[in-house]
Amino acid sequence: MALSSLLLNARQADITATDYHPEVEHFLARNTLLNQGKSIAFERADWAVVEKPKSA
Repeated sequence: MALSSLLLNARQADITATDYHPEVEHFLARNTLLNQGKSIAFERADWAVVEKPKSA
């Protein structure tokens, strides 16, 4: 996933990277810096958890 984020970032796409592991945000920031890209928004998310819709 990080590779696709770096590629889209290089193409000026408006993206937010997501992952559950607590170290991923650090690695993403480091890889972005090494590749001389702009900062990539990141959200820690657990895709296994299903959010319940809010009732009106």
